Amino acid sequence: MAAFLAAGCTGVPKVWDSCGQLPSMTPDYSNVVIPRNIAPMNFIIDTPGDRFVTVLKSDAGETVLRGRTVKIPMRRWRRLLESDSISINVFVQRDGQWIRMKEFSMTASDPIDRYVTYRLIPPSFQQYEDISICQRDLESFGEKAIYRNMAVMKPARGQGQCVNCHSFQNYGTESFQLHLRQYEGGTVIVHDGKVRKVNLKRSQTAVSTAVYPSWHPFLPLVAYSTNSTVQYFHTSHPDRVEVFDDASDLVLYNVETDVLTPVLTTPDRLECFPSWSQDGRTLYYVQAVHDIPDGEDRHRYTLSQTDSIRYDIYAMPFNTATMEWGAPYRVFNASAAGCSATHPRLSPDGRRLMFSLGSHGIFHVWHNDADLWMLDMTSGQARALDELNSDRAESYHSWSHDGRWVIFGSRREDGEYTRLFISHLQPDGTFSKPFTIPQKDPHSNSMRVYSYNIPEFTTERVKYGPRRLLRAMR
Repeated sequence: MAAFLAAGCTGVPKVWDSCGQLPSMTPDYSNVVIPRNIAPMNFIIDTPGDRFVTVLKSDAGETVLRGRTVKIPMRRWRRLLESDSISINVFVQRDGQWIRMKEFSMTASDPIDRYVTYRLIPPSFQQYEDISICQRDLESFGEKAIYRNMAVMKPARGQGQCVNCHSFQNYGTESFQLHLRQYEGGTVIVHDGKVRKVNLKRSQTAVSTAVYPSWHPFLPLVAYSTNSTVQYFHTSHPDRVEVFDDASDLVLYNVETDVLTPVLTTPDRLECFPSWSQDGRTLYYVQAVHDIPDGEDRHRYTLSQTDSIRYDIYAMPFNTATMEWGAPYRVFNASAAGCSATHPRLSPDGRRLMFSLGSHGIFHVWHNDADLWMLDMTSGQARALDELNSDRAESYHSWSHDGRWVIFGSRREDGEYTRLFISHLQPDGTFSKPFTIPQKDPHSNSMRVYSYNIPEFTTERVKYGPRRLLRAMR
């Protein structure tokens, strides 16, 4: 049916046929809930056509854009976001006839923490290539490299370097850390205005140096796991890579006294991925039973058991006054259901525990069956977050400081690269449709051949640049 648009909408087709289908677009931003302070949600119209017009309208204004690639000017976008909802109409011309696709909207909700820090890593398994720790300003398209390994590594001399495992204290950047492996290896600690490198391979860390970290929210303490990590490759399995631990413990490091103390060092258990509650009184982690028979080679035996090693979620009380630990207790029994849990992260209000669940192991970024789950800490009921999950791996996730947003890694787009998705926690406890972080050029996510790992929110930018960290590292 032909229709007419009101006069005054310059550049908008006046005569068009309506269509009951949403436009195909990349990224898919149809009917999403977005932060009120997010950068422009630029997208590409994939619906076939010769010419394109997009109309964005809210109670605060209207803007008209032409072309298949929709790039929204920042000033116009900010004006649109003064309202609670933005309606979007896409017009597509085919063979001289204009078609208006089904209208969709973006609903503006709570503001989000302005910054998110992640690791960018190319698809490499044996060599260390260009790896960086970057911080993205979600209110704009600015991306800052906190550290790049290319500044120091010399592959021709066998001096490769991996950088990973960044962690911040209480969503701030005055205290944070990151790890450097192999060439010039160590842990860079930023605290109390000082930047220094420490060696966390001590007599108390018999398994390895301290690796996967979690800063205490207000004390100068970092909980780590120490891991003997092994990687191998499948020849015909859909999950081409398997990464597993054949030994792991938990330790606690005091960044002010430089004292490292054991927390859990049970030889027949694997403990990993510690994570503090926001009140600092509970440490969550995952644990698996792994008893090596006498006389068995540890690596060889673990390799034969990888698909049957399953982790449960545990918690351990912590007295912030006396620095004493309480008895560990199990929070979620994943192994009883033939599953394995990893990355437990408690919401800031303490009401919800989000984690990733797969068939085995804890490095679920490599497992296509991995999904996000959430445990209600009041009722004890757990459910799969179907509104967030896909048929690909969902892995590492983080809460915003107010618990209203989550960001997580997913390989849903192509099965190869982990990219970041954001979702809003709704009043009924469900999550809104996830969307990938917006880019100035919406082609860049698919063209950028890097995975985004370990997204962590902060409310402020990192004040220390690569040069300062590089001096400490050397």
